[in-house]
Amino acid sequence: MGLCKCGCGKEICKEKNLIGFIHGHQAEDWTGWAKGHECCIDCGTTERPHQANGRCGTCHVNNLNREKGVQKRNIGAWSWYYDECQECGNTERPHIKDGLCRDCYEASRRDFSNGYKICPVCDAKVVKLNQHISMRAKNCKSHRIYKRDLEAQTSRFLICGQGEE
Repeated sequence: MGLCKCGCGKEICKEKNLIGFIHGHQAEDWTGWAKGHECCIDCGTTERPHQANGRCGTCHVNNLNREKGVQKRNIGAWSWYYDECQECGNTERPHIKDGLCRDCYEASRRDFSNGYKICPVCDAKVVKLNQHISMRAKNCKSHRIYKRDLEAQTSRFLICGQGEE
């Protein structure tokens, strides 16, 4: 075992990537909420644990967001930063990423180079319409009704003998 490189004179163990210095082992040298701070510099709380730069976790995240240009999180809204989907304006479907709802985010990731079809129920751009209808029918009443009607129409078509060659 060697001595810590910070100069405290304590022995350290040489395990994994902790060779030379163990962060925070000298914590008994200071008292209070955080080193150099009795409470959060933004909100004044000591209830939440210290995160960084004299701020609690919530204030630290809010400060990072202000630096990115986001003013404040919308707690309890459709998403933390948006009141609705930035593409379609919907708030019924859950937020996924970048201010987009589930359907708009999936559509933004699809490859439409080989063409696409428009869903007659929700007007979403899809590559495989049958797959889209089947997947949405599990959770959406409108898609379920459309799928049932489509299957009934197909079965009538085959029963009449028009589907055979």
